[in-house]
Amino acid sequence: TLGSIVTRNADVPSLTGASALLGDSEGGMFIEFSTFDNTTDKRISLSDGTSTNRVIFLFSSSISFLVINSSGAQASISGGAMSANTFYKLAAGYAPNDFALYLDGIEKGTDSSGTTYADGTLTNINFAGGNTTGLFFFGRIRQLVHFNQRPTNTQLDAISTP
Repeated sequence: TLGSIVTRNADVPSLTGASALLGDSEGGMFIEFSTFDNTTDKRISLSDGTSTNRVIFLFSSSISFLVINSSGAQASISGGAMSANTFYKLAAGYAPNDFALYLDGIEKGTDSSGTTYADGTLTNINFAGGNTTGLFFFGRIRQLVHFNQRPTNTQLDAISTP
């Protein structure tokens, strides 16, 4: 195919129909990753396929962990600055009134106030924004693990330690 240009849409993995696999009222994520740049927003998220109910890991010049539901932001924890092409180990947990973010074995923040989701709400894992219309993850993932129960802070610390 000399001279032709081929484009394709980014893959959008989804667990639609398998919501029992995702923790709704509580859960956690472990992600070992690097990004190709630290100037544009990128996301990995759990969602209901809309922009209303989302657990978001936002990567740009910094790392953020957000839990958003129909009542608004329930938790927003900053993981601090990040560099492109550097691998990080991120671990986060969420449960009603119990949110935490660890990065490379260091507690970056906790939040003891906020609600989560009713069972069956979170149905998608997105390598983009919660409604999959942009903010595509642009980087490398060595490991990604979802927990359907909230790991303890001790466990988050242990799994994120390099």
